[in-house]
Amino acid sequence: MRATLERLCSALSAAALFGIMGLTLVDVVARKLLSGSVPGSLEVTELLLVVVIFAGLPLVSLHGEH
Repeated sequence: MRATLERLCSALSAAALFGIMGLTLVDVVARKLLSGSVPGSLEVTELLLVVVIFAGLPLVSLHGEH
């Protein structure tokens, strides 16, 4: 159970962080090349950041590194 929880939280946190990275890249490139940003990119980035934080908190507590 502990290993499953660790894998699930790690994968969720990593996927959300990768999503933030990809969305920011696309937004910056669109701004420079197309003179317009991705609609709603700030809100999606904020929501993904919440996922990163709340998926990472169980990992920190699980390892006792808080």
